[in-house]
Amino acid sequence: MYQTRPIIRRSLRPWRMLFRLSFPFPWRLPNPDPLPVSFLASISSPQFFYKRHDFLPTIRNLLLFRWRDTRTRALYRLYDAICLQDHVESVHEATYIWERLDWQLEDWPDPADPDPERYTVLAGIMEGLVESFNWRLGLGICRDRHKALQKRLERRRDEPEPLEECPSWPSQVPPSSHPIYLNLGGCSMEEMTTRLASPLFKRRNIFGESGSLMFV
Repeated sequence: MYQTRPIIRRSLRPWRMLFRLSFPFPWRLPNPDPLPVSFLASISSPQFFYKRHDFLPTIRNLLLFRWRDTRTRALYRLYDAICLQDHVESVHEATYIWERLDWQLEDWPDPADPDPERYTVLAGIMEGLVESFNWRLGLGICRDRHKALQKRLERRRDEPEPLEECPSWPSQVPPSSHPIYLNLGGCSMEEMTTRLASPLFKRRNIFGESGSLMFV
């Protein structure tokens, strides 16, 4: 029960959080209803992500949360952060996925999202995770942080870990037929299109930054 201490210390309503986290039916935590890209792109409140994903910064590293969490929920949380262009939460969520050694990217389930825009962004994020993880593996950084000691970096460069592979479903999602703009955050549409847009996203006709995925 030592993991309850940070909850009680940091939360305004700790017992409510603990009750929600511990309630066993259903065992897998439900995902909030997905929101359209255009809606998330219009949000100006920096606190919107935390209102939507209540208690997440506090409970993300709790074992009970990790047992009940799912890969699909994590992908949609990352989708929310990327569409909001919330770079802090994008890094936190991508790092959380990186540290989940039981989640291999090639086995990631197809969300089969019925919204074409949302599905395109999800596919782009999945490809971005693969690129990011392989970039770090190429640097000799190991997903298992217990192995990530400085003195072992050189040996891992000589004997690198196997690279991650992308699941099959993103390749079956076509680029958008029209431009999809993520949250501009005060930038002009022209500036986002010409200077800030990620090349990874641009090939899917998505305009927004994905650089936060590279800092897991």
